[in-house]
This record gives sequence, C-alpha cells and structure tokens, in this order.
Amino acid sequence: MSTVEDDRSSQSSSVSNSSASTKSLDTQTTDTCKKKDEIQIIVRPVDATPILVRDLIPMRVWVASIVGMTERAAYYSSIVMIQNYVQNDVTDALRPGILGLGQAKATQIQFAFVGVMSVTPVAGACIADSRLGRHKTMLVTFPFFIIGLLVLCILSFNTDTARSGGVGALLMCLLLLAIGSGGIKANVNAFIGDQYVPSTVEAFREHNGTDYEPDHALTLQHIYSVYYWLINIGSLAGIGTTLLEAQIGFGFAFLVPLILITLGFILFVAYSRSFVKRGPAKGNLTHAFAYASHNVKQSWSKRVTKKSNQLSTPSNYDAQFSRDMKTTWKLCRIFATFTFAWLCWDQGGNNFISQAGQMHTSGIPNDMFYFLNPILVIVLLPIFEKWIYPFLRSRGAKLDPITRMLIGHVVLTASMVYAAVLQHIIYSKGPCYEYPRFCEEVSRSREPNAVSAFMQVPLYLLQSVAEIFSQIAAIEYAFGGAPENMKSIMQAIMSSFGSVGSLLGVAMAPASKDPWMVYVYSSLAGGMAVTAACFWLFFVRCRSVDMISEASSNVEVVVVQDLKEV
Repeated sequence: MSTVEDDRSSQSSSVSNSSASTKSLDTQTTDTCKKKDEIQIIVRPVDATPILVRDLIPMRVWVASIVGMTERAAYYSSIVMIQNYVQNDVTDALRPGILGLGQAKATQIQFAFVGVMSVTPVAGACIADSRLGRHKTMLVTFPFFIIGLLVLCILSFNTDTARSGGVGALLMCLLLLAIGSGGIKANVNAFIGDQYVPSTVEAFREHNGTDYEPDHALTLQHIYSVYYWLINIGSLAGIGTTLLEAQIGFGFAFLVPLILITLGFILFVAYSRSFVKRGPAKGNLTHAFAYASHNVKQSWSKRVTKKSNQLSTPSNYDAQFSRDMKTTWKLCRIFATFTFAWLCWDQGGNNFISQAGQMHTSGIPNDMFYFLNPILVIVLLPIFEKWIYPFLRSRGAKLDPITRMLIGHVVLTASMVYAAVLQHIIYSKGPCYEYPRFCEEVSRSREPNAVSAFMQVPLYLLQSVAEIFSQIAAIEYAFGGAPENMKSIMQAIMSSFGSVGSLLGVAMAPASKDPWMVYVYSSLAGGMAVTAACFWLFFVRCRSVDMISEASSNVEVVVVQDLKEV
C-alpha cells in the first residue's frame, strides 16, 4: 500500500475553527485537514466512508501458519497408512501390510483413535487456557508427536519387531500421536490469531485521495483462509506416503511425516522469541465449570419454563464473566450444527471412495479421487479471496462468519443431493445395476457399471466450496467470538463436534451398502437441509455481533497516517 499523499490540505487555523466548520459539512464535499508530523485530522461527512482493506500482517503469523501446516501434513500422511498397516499381512502381494489382523480389527482401531482424538484436544486446550498458555502447551506436546512417529518408523523398518510388538506397540504409538496432535491442534488456530496485533492506525490515504481503513475482521478472514489453504497443501503429502507404502515400504513412508513434524518443531523453537505469547487465565476454567454446574442445577430444580432455560449469574461472579459464559454457550450451539456437517464431509474418506470404485476410473485408483477435495480447495481459495469475495462485498453482501457458515451448510446440502442423484445413475446402468461389481454372471462379476468416475468432480467441487465458506468462517468465529481467556478451549470444542460427527458414521456404517446407498445419501441431504434451516432460524441474528456499528452523528473524525507494521 502506498504512503500518505505528499500534498496535504492547508492547515486549519485552530481546532475550534475546525469544530465550528462541521455545521456546514452537510453541503460540503471537500475535507478540512490539519497537517502535523505526517498525521492528518480529517473531518468529513459520514457518507464519505473509507474502503475497508486488510491490515499489514507480520511475518510471525505466516511462520505460525506453516508450523500448523506441518502438523496437519504429518497427521494426515501418517493416519492414511494405518488401515493397511493393521489389516494386511506382510506377505500380501497386492496390498502389503504389517500386522495382518483383518479389516474388522483395523476399522475398530481407527474408530478408537478417532474417539481418543475427540478428547485430547479438549485436554490440550484446558492445559493451555488454565496452566501453561498456548505457546508452552504446543512446545510440550510436539515431542509426543515426534516420538510416536519415530517409534512407528523404527518398527516399520523391522517387520519382525513390529509383529512381535503387535497391537500393543501400535496403540502406544497412536496414543503418543493423539497426545501430540491434540495438544497442537487445540491451540494452533488461536495461536495464529494471537500473532496478529491490529494496527493502531484508523485510516490512511492513497496518492489518488481515496481513504482506506484497515479492518480487523477482514484481516482475520484472510489469515485463516491462507492457513486453510496451507493445510490442504499439506494434506497432499498423503499421496506421497501411500505411493511410498506400496512401492518401497512402510518404513520410508513413515519417514515422510516424521521429517515434516520435526521441521515444524525446529521452526517453532527457532522463531519462539518473535512470537506473541498469551499467558493462561488461572482458575478461569474452574469458574466456568462451576458456573455451568450452577445453571444445570438451577434448570433441574425448576420445571421447564422459558425463564429457566436462560443462563443466570451466580452472585459470586461478576457481570463480565457472565457475559463471557453466555457468549461461549452461544458459540457451542453454533458449532453443534457442524456435527452433521462433518458426517457429510467424512463421506469423502469412505463412501465416496467406494462410489468411485463402482464406476470406470480410466485406470486411476479409486481412492485417489479423494484428493480432488484438497486440490480443488487449493485452486478455489485464491479465486474466492481475489475475486469472488471482493465482488460480493462490492454488491453490498454482508459476508460475516455467520453468513458464510449458512452458505456453506446450504452448499453442503446440495453436494449430498448430487451424491444421491449420482448413485441413482450408477444403479440405473449395467452391467450390474444395483449391485455394482457383484453380478450374478461370474464372467462380469468384477466389472464396474457403465458410468465415468469423473462424474464425481461436481460432487467434490460442491464439498470444497462448502468447506471454503463454512470451515474457515468457523475457525475465524471461534477465535474472534470467544472470550480472550477461552480461545483454545473454544477451538477444541469446535474440533470435538467434528469428532462426534465422525463417530456418527459408525452408527450409519451397517446401512452403507448396496442397494441402499441412494437412501443413505438422501437421508444425509435431508438431515443437512434441516441443519441449515435450523442454523438460519436460530443463529442468523448473531451476525449483528460482528457488524461494524453505525456512526451516531453526521460527522466523524478519523486519524490518517502512514500504515506501519506493528
């Protein structure tokens, strides 16, 4: 951005003269300015609203984002191999593994890991917000992740040792991964937000005379959009590890996430002195749990009435703490809607892969279609940031987090409708119709139905657009809307609702088979439509929390100076 224009307006004779001149500003179009030490005091009508722009973002924000990306890349690229590691035997020529315990045991271990991962982020957030702070908590939990991957890597290079250690050794490694990943995941989103300190400059002017104003909400949206973009780049590491697993072996495959997480830890330690470190709020969580317990007891002591459903304030808590708790409760209700949303997104890791296997893939492995999601996010996110969002704002669209979450829920509903329609098309085509790849004719029993798997591209496109709208807005809202001393726990609660959605998939698993898949996708579409409708009904008014308040007078005084990085 350019500096303040050199040609300043002439000085006003005195501040009182400037104040007196405001009475005639309704008919004036020229600003009256006072120049002093590169600062202008501009008195202008409210109609002359400055254009909102992103603030300057310090380098520490992007360093923290890269650290978060390495953790997510290490997590995704390692977990994707666990199924084959447990299910298949080392002697399996087509899909080699290590333990050879079968699909049921492998799936059981995977879901157990998901269950643990729904708890560890909450524990990590509690430690950060009440004891250590976000920076120290991440510093302590990083080594758990590294040690877990290191042991897995060593075991995978020596298959005899891995088999003798069996499930016990694997579970120990997964527990270390869960502790490390949970501690980092719960805090990294809020830690990234901590690194951005808003500029003290209220407005600045370009050479062409246009006034601009750095906007905190717009800057946070950009930061988390870039971070989400980096996460999706990191998730592509799973392609490399699956290829290494198949072509060379698990040892070299686990070496990739080990290197990634180690590099992230080194970067985190090396840049520690430059990071903004927020201290913990000791005793805050204890008070929060006591406050919640008070309201639960109160609600049970009374019969259900309209009044009893409202949070009340115990006498030993101040008004600010009460407001913080009510804000936290509101955020929890908003993020609860993501439980069903995550159930829909999780279809990409299982049922959508099976759906691709029922169609002609043109020689591409059916599980590779899953990576259409991160690839599309990587391509689309810059387009949204550069063109789509600015275009919508120029047309007066209010793209606050609540609105974007609502749009994301609607688009996600459309994706599940498309999945149901596509499944109906698959069932309507031969040779196997409603039982793809399992015909009665033995000669054609493994042949997919006559549909191209590339028809899944619109499905993944809709899911990716829904992610761009919903998930980034949720991360942004969890940081910006949460009380200062509960930002980590809010991020962890948001993640936990996602884990609950993943566990709901276990209940649906028995129905996820042919010829019922049209009904499965239709049920998900209907459930997501109800979720979107409830979200609009109950939370659309929350947008007012994030909107910029209107000026109460016809005149505003704005400080204009060069924009400097904090």
